[in-house]
Amino acid sequence: GGHSAQERGRALQRLGQIYQHKNLLQDRIRVLDEALALKEAELGSSNPALAHEIQVLGNLHSQLGRHDRALPLLRRALELNRKATNPLGEPYEHLVAASLADLATAHSRSGRNEEGLSLLQQALAIEERLYGGGHKNVADTLHNAGVVLKMLGREKEANEHLTRALRNYRAHLAPDHPLIALVTTKLKPMHEW
Repeated sequence: GGHSAQERGRALQRLGQIYQHKNLLQDRIRVLDEALALKEAELGSSNPALAHEIQVLGNLHSQLGRHDRALPLLRRALELNRKATNPLGEPYEHLVAASLADLATAHSRSGRNEEGLSLLQQALAIEERLYGGGHKNVADTLHNAGVVLKMLGREKEANEHLTRALRNYRAHLAPDHPLIALVTTKLKPMHEW
């Protein structure tokens, strides 16, 4: 009764994190939907501060194969992140890149690989400009683009992306890190995966 909407929203977000750790995605979605509704009521539906929660919900729906729910949420998060600026009025480009990558993943999961690839290419261009070519985020996006290119049958381009990703991973990760083994496997022809 006596708790503010903001306190209740924070409590629901924490409960959502607990559900995530217990891998109870349905329950997490339910409480995060409620937390988002409270935050929207407080801030208005077009406030860029909502983007993170919307993006998390979109990703959860994508993981569950609910593309009809995931894609609109992830598009909305991208648009909100494009509007967000720091106190100097500069865009938060890293948030835009992350939104593009998440939307790309949802498109690929729904079988829309061309759209996914286009979004990954946009994310990659932003990340390379922000971080340079050797950053871990760049490696992740190269890896994801390589997988999509493989699914599209574009083996040569896929291997170029995966080779660059592997080089970055080797520079940042321990030699026995699972990502190194995973990308090494993906450099083989797709039928050998």
